[in-house]
Amino acid sequence: MNEVKDADIAIYAAKALKEHRWAATGVSDYPPRDPLVGQSTFFNRYRTFIKTVDHDEDNFAHVFAVEGEWGKGKSRLGHELVAQINDCSKGWYVRDKQGGLVQARLFDNEVKRDEYLSLYIRYSQVASEYQNSDNWFGYGLYKALLPLATKSFDHSIQSEIAKQSLKRLEPLGFDYQQLAAALELDKAHSDEDLYYHDTLVTNLVQAAYAYLNQFGVKYVLVVLDELETVAEAATFGLERDEASQLDGQAIRLIGKAIKEEDPRRKLPWLRYVALCSPLLGQQLREIQSTARRFELVELEHNAFADVSDYVAQLRDESKLRFNYPPGLVEAAYAMSGANFGWFNVVMANVDSVLEDYALAGKSVPAVGELFDAVLSASGRVAKHVLDANVIEGIQTTDHALRILARNLLFGQLPVPIKGADPRITDLLPLHNEYDDAIVSLYRRVEWSELDCRQALVAAKFHRDKDEWFYPSVEQGLNLKALLQNLKTFAVAETGLSADALLIPLQRSEFKQLVSLLYNHPAAEFAADALWSRFVGEEHKLDDEQGTHIGPSVAMMLRLDLRYRSQQHNSMIFRDPDFAAQHEKSMQKAGAAWTKNPLDRAQARLTGLFRLLDRQWQYTDPAYPNKQNLAIQMAPRGVGHGSTGGLQFCDGLKLHPKGQAWFAWVNNKDELNKLNTLVTALRESEGRIPVMAFTGSVAVNDWYVTQNDEQSEQLKDDILLYHLNTSEVDVLERIGLQQSYCGGLVLKEEVFTTKFKARLNNIRDFAYQRINQWRHRLNQRGLIAWPLRPTAKINNDDRQLLFRAWKLLAIEQPKLGGLYGLMPEHGLDAEALSGLFGRLTVSSKVKAQGYGPNEHAGLFLDLEQPANAQANIPPFLAAIADPKKGQEWTLDKAKQHWYWGYLWAANGVAEKTVFDDWMWWCSKLHLLKIEDTTATKSRFIPVPRAELQNAIDEANIWLTGDAEDAYPAIVSQLALVYGQGRIAELFAPKGKSPQGTETTEALDALNRAVEIFNALKLQEETLKGDLSGCLEQLPVILKRRSSILEELEKVYPYPLPTVTLDNTRNISLEDPSTSLYGRIERARQFAEQVQNWAGAIRERVDFLLGEIQADPCSAAPFPRRLFTLSLQTIANILKGALDGSSATATQAKEASGTSETLLHYLRSLKLDKASERMERLAQEVGYDLHSGAVKTPEEINGFIFQTYRQFVQRYSDAINTVSDLDNRIRLALEALGSDLPGDYPESTHPTDLLALQNQLSHVQDSFEGMDEEVDTLRGQFIEQTHKGQFSAIKDAPDRLLKPVQQQLGVLGGRLLGYENTLSRYRTQLLTQINTGLRPLINPLLRAMGEVHIDPISESDIQGYSLHDLAVELDLRNQQWQGRAELLLQETGISFQRWCEISKALLANIQPSLSLEEQKALVDKGILQVQIAFGGTA
Repeated sequence: MNEVKDADIAIYAAKALKEHRWAATGVSDYPPRDPLVGQSTFFNRYRTFIKTVDHDEDNFAHVFAVEGEWGKGKSRLGHELVAQINDCSKGWYVRDKQGGLVQARLFDNEVKRDEYLSLYIRYSQVASEYQNSDNWFGYGLYKALLPLATKSFDHSIQSEIAKQSLKRLEPLGFDYQQLAAALELDKAHSDEDLYYHDTLVTNLVQAAYAYLNQFGVKYVLVVLDELETVAEAATFGLERDEASQLDGQAIRLIGKAIKEEDPRRKLPWLRYVALCSPLLGQQLREIQSTARRFELVELEHNAFADVSDYVAQLRDESKLRFNYPPGLVEAAYAMSGANFGWFNVVMANVDSVLEDYALAGKSVPAVGELFDAVLSASGRVAKHVLDANVIEGIQTTDHALRILARNLLFGQLPVPIKGADPRITDLLPLHNEYDDAIVSLYRRVEWSELDCRQALVAAKFHRDKDEWFYPSVEQGLNLKALLQNLKTFAVAETGLSADALLIPLQRSEFKQLVSLLYNHPAAEFAADALWSRFVGEEHKLDDEQGTHIGPSVAMMLRLDLRYRSQQHNSMIFRDPDFAAQHEKSMQKAGAAWTKNPLDRAQARLTGLFRLLDRQWQYTDPAYPNKQNLAIQMAPRGVGHGSTGGLQFCDGLKLHPKGQAWFAWVNNKDELNKLNTLVTALRESEGRIPVMAFTGSVAVNDWYVTQNDEQSEQLKDDILLYHLNTSEVDVLERIGLQQSYCGGLVLKEEVFTTKFKARLNNIRDFAYQRINQWRHRLNQRGLIAWPLRPTAKINNDDRQLLFRAWKLLAIEQPKLGGLYGLMPEHGLDAEALSGLFGRLTVSSKVKAQGYGPNEHAGLFLDLEQPANAQANIPPFLAAIADPKKGQEWTLDKAKQHWYWGYLWAANGVAEKTVFDDWMWWCSKLHLLKIEDTTATKSRFIPVPRAELQNAIDEANIWLTGDAEDAYPAIVSQLALVYGQGRIAELFAPKGKSPQGTETTEALDALNRAVEIFNALKLQEETLKGDLSGCLEQLPVILKRRSSILEELEKVYPYPLPTVTLDNTRNISLEDPSTSLYGRIERARQFAEQVQNWAGAIRERVDFLLGEIQADPCSAAPFPRRLFTLSLQTIANILKGALDGSSATATQAKEASGTSETLLHYLRSLKLDKASERMERLAQEVGYDLHSGAVKTPEEINGFIFQTYRQFVQRYSDAINTVSDLDNRIRLALEALGSDLPGDYPESTHPTDLLALQNQLSHVQDSFEGMDEEVDTLRGQFIEQTHKGQFSAIKDAPDRLLKPVQQQLGVLGGRLLGYENTLSRYRTQLLTQINTGLRPLINPLLRAMGEVHIDPISESDIQGYSLHDLAVELDLRNQQWQGRAELLLQETGISFQRWCEISKALLANIQPSLSLEEQKALVDKGILQVQIAFGGTA
């Protein structure tokens, strides 16, 4: 017996030594007892790191930082590094490029490995009140060497590692006492000395290294562990002394130590591996700007696949103590929040319970029951892992069903519906106390990795090697790991293919599941991409597609405490001091929130405003309401110029003032109350976009699945957005009210990068949902977009847009687009293309999540004008639905419409948008203004009955017997235009033959009736919903337009005012003008012609009187030329309009031959008749259109223009005759009766008398001009009968030119005589002025006498030639007498003086005797000048 017992004990002991023991504390042991599985990125990066820095020329102490929260495996990694160096590793399994697990080693060979000495130290051993950055590295190494130098081991990990190093070195001759001497341990240096002395600690560790180097140690590796803050320790349930934890100052000190190069130059052989918390990692990232400073790697979460493979390896090596039931390992890891430390805790407690079962002889229970036992046995698991109270919160009194739920929930994994407990589906309707469904249906799918890669590409992920990056997320995503983790969720299944997965039937839950299983900032984006690729845009699959049933993700988040803890504030703030202060504020707020749940909801909504609208200073109070609902509204503008409203959440800016509500609802009742409140406030506030948030899956499911009209209207008012518990926790932390914050200021700058990525994810998905809701509102026709998204559209663009849209959307949709336009369509494709470019959504707006077709929607795909397609926008159908017949005012529109782009379009307000759409509906004859004189416009529908009335009115006009009806007007026209052509075209109905235009008009009205009947049937059978209206509206608009087009041909509706703006384009056969318009214009034209004729005749009489009274036209002026022409105008009108034939002109006109006014009227060539009247009116200076008259001087007709010219030329001719006659008489007088003998032309007197006789004959010719008028008019009388008077302009030349030519000849001859006479007189003047006068003047001046001036023509004017000769002779005698008188007593004669004066005037010295000289000098007549003798 004893031998057997001893053998059993030996077997048991051997088995116990071999068995794997889970770390019940969650902390890794050393030396490692098992291989390390996973962390491939760290392995590859660290292996590259040591190869890069281990060179003699590298003169720095290097730091390799490993970032990860507690339980992620930092310590295990540190232990593995040491074990690799100390050659006690059980292996490190990493995944290769193909995804398989392979064993790997850090060092290529033992030689390289033996160059390293590994040490271990905790931060608590380094922490000191004296620590500083200068000696931080040296002090840490000093502390790490102490166990090796003292050979004192206390069974700690540090001691175990030091003991291994000692065993490795002692065979080489190592003496710990010499190391102690190098470190001067005998001097017991204080921490203060070691830290503060400049060189002490550096010298000590340098001396220690010099000693170690003797044994081949080239590098010292120090693993520094437990770099976590107090808050982080609390997050993961660690019990540690707060004094030994990092605070903000310590974190900054470590960062500074790593950043500064000088301290690290002192110890170039030192290698630090710092196992950092996320907060320290955040600080270190900021200094990771220089490659040689340090390396930092963030640890990956161990994938479920890694854990599964790890456990499988332990099973293969027979190291597991128990055979775990399928799914237990994965369930334990899921409930541990993918935290390897807590996974160890759970598994250790599972082993403990299984051991109790084994001792009691019980079989291994199902997973659910097993975890229930673990909860009962382990307070730590109950406190930090699973919340058992969640099971008690399931809303059922069926105990058996509750047990079934517990087993399923604790199992964590879905099970096939087929083959499960028959009551398993009874769990589907059950909810917890938070109204979350406790279970969900799952579907088995097969998604290949290749298809998944394509899904990520389609969602804007880009790949870099084996990682996928999303635009807003820095950290790469591993698709293989994500799919492996998803697949692990189906690990309990058998017979699955390599691509098989289990997914929830609801999109939102699938995204939560992916985030749960693969904790990554981009996980939700990837999940969204996969769902869109493989499922589509459906929110939820039908329940019939479910193949499995399992815990709902919401229930798992309630049940698994670790997922809640991961969102704790230790991961939020970069500064631990902020984290500590925030934690205190949260505790204070939590206590208050428990008493008043509305405050908690307000904090969530405040957080949402801060996050979604980026208003981190948002602190507005809750919106007061009697319904006791939690509502926050966007800030209102305070003061002049303050806008208020949303600032950056552009996707929700659907209110004119940017207003929006955020509300929190817990159940359906609160959601309905919110909807009632929102609806009631529309009248005063307008339609405000409301975004309601909930944590209840049940409320969200109800909101999503309801599709009756009442629910749809609720969805029109409220966007409901579900937030999972993790997101709610985040929002509470960032939405903390100011009253709890103290001095804490929440803003993005204080958050960690990872937390900001989490915030970005929440914001991005909320924005995505907002964009989807807005898209739905647009499809529901609730958003009034401006016609131009960026600015107010001008009238020309609006007109062009309408014409193009009506053609391509209503009239000829088969044209397709711009490429189908032809010249006959009357649209400029190039101008339209330019307009489309102005109607596109700007890149700025698209960056906010708006789509390229989120605009007025009249044309789609505007960014490619050639491909733009005309479209019926839902908004148009909604506001102008013929079935509903809504009236619209601006005030009503504000209550019912959302408004798009008022925040982005320049110069656009609600009224601008309202006016544009009302104009559009008016142009389509869907709406019209009720009262054009009202201050506020009210637009009412154009009812179908109005079209019926329009058709009836057209029929009454066309066939009725009223005075203003068509038949009566036609009869009136026949009187003016004649019976023939009028009857041919317009003979009314019943006449034989019927007029061709009448027949076409009757056909058009018959077509209008047929179309109306079809329209009536269509509108009466409309469904009354938007989709039905949208479907039918193009045909309705086409039919309404066609009815109006047919009426437009006959009797337009509404009836236009017909005027004669342009009488030249009147045509009674113009098909582009309605029959009514043509007939009415013809009638008006007939009246107008009579009026014009009267006015023209009045002008003729007036102008005749003007000519008679004009003195310039007195006889013998031939004024009959003009008076008869004016009378011709009057006769044309009398003959054409009165039928008179008293004159030849009247008779000619009354005959109605071609090209007469009467002919034009009878042949209905009204444009020609109008042109003839304009010509006649122009001749008399009368404006047909304005009635203005011109003065005779302003008239530009041929008659009066010629009259004015003739009067001028006639007067000029008369004046010329008078002038010539006067000049002849003057010439005869100048010659006199007795010509001087020396005059060159002795016949001039006779010639001038002959010339005078010829001039009298010319004067007689004026008397005969009047006799030539009849002959002259006879040459152009035919033209005047046609109203053409241009030939009269030749009359002045015909009558006056011969006279003017004769006068020219006579004038020329007279000028010759005048020139001869003038030359002779000039010759006489020249002789006398150059004779004695210049010889006598010097004498006169010398004696002070007045000199003699030259004789001019004016002096001798009127003298005949004979008298002139006598006059000049007398003057010579007078001049000589004056000279002789002055020369008395000089003895010089007048003749002698003339000789002396000539010599002096010629600058010649006169020959004077002394007596002559003396006499002239003495009398002062001459002067003598004395000069030097000799030759000059």
